[in-house]
Amino acid sequence: NRSSQRKATATYLYSFAADLFDGMAARKYDQCSSFGGLLDMVTDRCSTLGLLFILYGEYGSTDHDHFGFYRLLFLILAILD
Repeated sequence: NRSSQRKATATYLYSFAADLFDGMAARKYDQCSSFGGLLDMVTDRCSTLGLLFILYGEYGSTDHDHFGFYRLLFLILAILD
């Protein structure tokens, strides 16, 4: 339903904004490390793959009109990520 979609979109955008400001604060206060950079990259990849898996579950099923297109699109995006 639309309410759940809006909540999910808002949560994902909040996560993106929090990641952006977290990185800015780390650089401003000189709290950067190679481990932190690696951990940030891994969590970004996990959140993107999680979103793609959810979208695939929603739009990649055979009862959807364009399931082949969405299945291929989400697979390519997951591989590129």
